[in-house]
Amino acid sequence: MINYDLHDARANLTELNRRLHELEIELRRLENEREELTAAYKEAEAGRKAEEQRAQRLTAELGQFRHEAERRLQEKEEEIEAIRRFFNATRPTGSPAAGLAADVLHDKSIGRCDRIGIAPVNLPNYNKWTKPPTAVYEDNYGYGINFYQPMIDYISAKEHGVDAKPPHLPWNNERGLEKYRPDRPVRVYSTEDLTRIAKDISEQAKQDLNHFEICKRTPFSVCATASAANIAKHVGVESVIVKAGKKKANREKIKAERQKKRMDEIEKELD
Repeated sequence: MINYDLHDARANLTELNRRLHELEIELRRLENEREELTAAYKEAEAGRKAEEQRAQRLTAELGQFRHEAERRLQEKEEEIEAIRRFFNATRPTGSPAAGLAADVLHDKSIGRCDRIGIAPVNLPNYNKWTKPPTAVYEDNYGYGINFYQPMIDYISAKEHGVDAKPPHLPWNNERGLEKYRPDRPVRVYSTEDLTRIAKDISEQAKQDLNHFEICKRTPFSVCATASAANIAKHVGVESVIVKAGKKKANREKIKAERQKKRMDEIEKELD
């Protein structure tokens, strides 16, 4: 009877030891999972903080760029207004037709200054100026228009289906001829022509915008560009996803080795 009770007690003790080992294994597994989740949480938190810093930096850069653009736009408007006041102050009085032609030439000169991006012109004292600030440009523009105006008219006529005769194409050595002098009057476009040209340009811009597509760069292209920017070729660039994958694989490998080692110890103890 005593032997039977002793055998039963040993069996119960063995069973309890086995269950204890199983619970220890389960506890270690849960601890490993907790460590993995903690590491993943820390990585995600670090990524979130990095993205927040990047967003703040981009917001600051955007605000600075917007402020700079508004400042430059305000400076350009002030320069245009100063030039307009100067032209109004120095414009000669005459017939209404001459005044209208001067207005058209003045508006065209302002538009050309905006298109070519002339350097800022400071006008502290209007009495110091004896001619417009853009006199040199006006001379060159007048020469160019009178030199190429016949070909421009011929191309416009062909576009509208008008049977026109090809004009004479001047040679470079004809620049000194009197008919190409910049002081000759420039042909002024009528209001209907300006409206028609503006509408055509607007329609063409709308068509171009409808077919305009923005190409998004792939992660591979971004990584390749960053790799090409490195000084040494052996320096690799790894993304956050690649680093996280390597860390996860390393943790799984260590976990498998620990479990295998523990199972070997349990088998030895049971034997």
